[in-house]
Amino acid sequence: MEKTVYFYPMNKVVENLITIRKEKKITQSEIAFEYGVSAKSISDLERGERKLEYDLLKCYANVFNMSIEQIENYHLKEEGEVDRVGMLGESDPSYGNESAELLILRKYVKKLEDENAQIPEIKDELKNLKEYLFEAINALDEELDYLVLKNLKQKIDGSIKKAANS
Repeated sequence: MEKTVYFYPMNKVVENLITIRKEKKITQSEIAFEYGVSAKSISDLERGERKLEYDLLKCYANVFNMSIEQIENYHLKEEGEVDRVGMLGESDPSYGNESAELLILRKYVKKLEDENAQIPEIKDELKNLKEYLFEAINALDEELDYLVLKNLKQKIDGSIKKAANS
């Protein structure tokens, strides 16, 4: 059977499933029984030879008595990191039987949308900074013009004095 290549978050989810299953001392056969597949199917999933489907992920969550978000972020607790934004659509019927990969992609899209929501605030700050810098540059230009004119006036006055003394 050809191996399915997963992107990083999916690998992490499968690794979390394996870690939690072993910590809870649950066998692949028990998961298989709950989901209605052979133990080989679960073994194939854990070896990366089978795609993780959303229904199977929900089955794992049920057996572990955990949410999908807890499963997804399990490695963060192990690594001492702060929990990230949770999995979207876990109980939303509009997501139906979408694959776990699609749900994770939705989660990251939501996170990007949240970050993009801050863009208008950043734009306002940049606009204010631009106005401040524009005013500062104008003030420097005026100061420079004053110093140039003052210097020019001194040279002209000096030339006039020289001409008057000659």
